[in-house]
Amino acid sequence: MENHFDPLLQQGIKNGLIEIKEDRIRYIAQNKEYNFYDPEENVRAKVYIKCVKKYQYPPKRLDLEVYPPRLEPKLPADIVVYYDDERVKPFIVVETKATSEESNIDKAKKEGLGNANLLLSDYLLTVCGEEEAVYYVKERPSIKNLENYRRSELPVAYGKETKYKYRKGGDIFSELRKATLNELNNKFQLCHNEIWEGGKRDPAISFDEMSKLMFTKIYDERFTKTGEHYKFQIGTNEAPNIIAQRVKGIYREAQRNEPEVFKADIELSDDRISKIVEILQDISLINTDLDAKGRAFEKFLGAYFRGPAGQYFTPRQIVEFMVDMINPTEKDLIMDPACGSGGFLLYSIKLVRELIKKNYARDERTINRIDWDFSHKQIFGIEINDRIARIAMMDMVIHDDGHSNIECNNALHEYVKFDPRRAIMPERYDIVLTNPPLGKAAKEKEKGILNNFEFGKGRNNQITSVFFIERCLDLLKTDGRLGIVLDDGILTNPTLRYVRDFIRNRAVIKAIISLPNFSFKAVGAGAKTSILFLQKKRQEQFPKDYPIFMAIAEHIGYDATGRPDKNELPDIFYEFAKFCLEQKGLMKDLSRDQTIELFRQYGW
Repeated sequence: MENHFDPLLQQGIKNGLIEIKEDRIRYIAQNKEYNFYDPEENVRAKVYIKCVKKYQYPPKRLDLEVYPPRLEPKLPADIVVYYDDERVKPFIVVETKATSEESNIDKAKKEGLGNANLLLSDYLLTVCGEEEAVYYVKERPSIKNLENYRRSELPVAYGKETKYKYRKGGDIFSELRKATLNELNNKFQLCHNEIWEGGKRDPAISFDEMSKLMFTKIYDERFTKTGEHYKFQIGTNEAPNIIAQRVKGIYREAQRNEPEVFKADIELSDDRISKIVEILQDISLINTDLDAKGRAFEKFLGAYFRGPAGQYFTPRQIVEFMVDMINPTEKDLIMDPACGSGGFLLYSIKLVRELIKKNYARDERTINRIDWDFSHKQIFGIEINDRIARIAMMDMVIHDDGHSNIECNNALHEYVKFDPRRAIMPERYDIVLTNPPLGKAAKEKEKGILNNFEFGKGRNNQITSVFFIERCLDLLKTDGRLGIVLDDGILTNPTLRYVRDFIRNRAVIKAIISLPNFSFKAVGAGAKTSILFLQKKRQEQFPKDYPIFMAIAEHIGYDATGRPDKNELPDIFYEFAKFCLEQKGLMKDLSRDQTIELFRQYGW
């Protein structure tokens, strides 16, 4: 049973500090028992062990549930570390809370400082979930100026305070830790609150500033040498201007190495920079689970970009469905010519990573090599909006991917106008996945573009998504696969029959999936849409007759108000997988998992 516990708890059990039986935890030196499955008790137990093992305070000098000399309400200190074996003179007061919500952090400070002042301790340690804060309180600060007494960490064995806490390659006490999805959400929300300042700063500018600091932190994590302290942290007695100066130095170095992500300097005040560092310093943005990072970043984006900017973000459920249907492998070159925040590209990377790990199990060197090559050399996107292009790059940076392959440009321009380093050219890509601008308002009027396309010659304007159909098929190799979101008018309007004829003459239609009319309402488009899946063919390769998979999705994971709903898209994907396998004569009494696994192998 011990093996199921947190490593720190395992260490405490092994060293005879605690004992856990059924639902009870006993602190052996104190001979006190509590309910182990109380979430706050779990936090307290880990702090207790850390006080002994990391900070080297004798177990007999620790006590729990210590009531200070006060009137009502009686609020005990969760842990007190004493100077003496008789437990008379307090040195540290510890206040714990189960989780790291801002309200819990504020409460821990108030309760902890109250107890520290009454017990006359030198230090206060607050621990809320995984969030720790150390304060030197011997001078009896008020709650208003408590942050001025912040320290990097507790002194070891009553000795001198350390300058910095976090070190690359350190032990479990000093290395950055992986964060959970809930922790990331909380931290990003705290950062949002600090930077946005309740609406005083423009949301897009706020996001840019936050992204610069996240970019800086990731750079610091990646390029700090083993054994050295990370620079993106707050040292003992460090003033905000010193912290900000150091962080800006890292950022400028990162800018030189990654010039396309951010060109402008950090514009936040020193105090704001220091606060963001304080919030993010203890976690690793590189090592935290990719899915957790992706979900937290997606939620974080939503806090800044609503309304018109939302058009750049395809709902997650539709992104995952389209990538599943298109079935990418590590050998495919993938392009999204209207990539927005990069959802199709990132989920393609996620899916292919899972396949690589499965196909090359236990061969870590090969897994890492193929993974790096795929994410850095085979994923490409084009985005017309420079700020949204930076969001896509930032999302890629968070996922440790090929952000340098995001082109900020109009995907409908002539190929010579693209950056030659990315070699964007016709008939190059195995897969194109995209959600181009939707609705009648999305029209192209620029003559240079109109004359570039079969659908534009001799016209004064044209629906933008019609041009995207032509461009996407042009980008694909023969046998390449396309998944594209389209207005239903393109598929049904009699005046657009020429577009449908063009599609039939250039590609085999594999599937048409009808979506509810509210599918893109939350991101600014109310048109009825469908997803079209095509395979590019030469005319001589066309089958005379062929079946087309068709489905109507009425429930797609969220309803018209944006609230969670059941999701039929995974079932439609499963039926499509069966359809493809039946066409190959491979479908024989397979389970759902077996069907999808075989589809991953054989594809369309």
